[in-house]
Amino acid sequence: MGFCFLQILAMDINRENYELGLPVIQKAGVAHKIDFKEGPALPVLDQMIEDVRNTLCSTKNENGRGKNILFCLLV
Repeated sequence: MGFCFLQILAMDINRENYELGLPVIQKAGVAHKIDFKEGPALPVLDQMIEDVRNTLCSTKNENGRGKNILFCLLV
């Protein structure tokens, strides 16, 4: 089972840290899958959790159940 649709959210308070690894990311051919956010992670993660809660509550499939969403957090 492939997960070609996945996006990666990268967060750091300093963009230079992301740019340091960017050549490797580009060489691997996955730069288009990475969404980098500069700043503290907790406010961004709090907003993501709230967005997922709103999506699960407002989005129902034909069976009346919420869509399945995969949430991974690597620390």
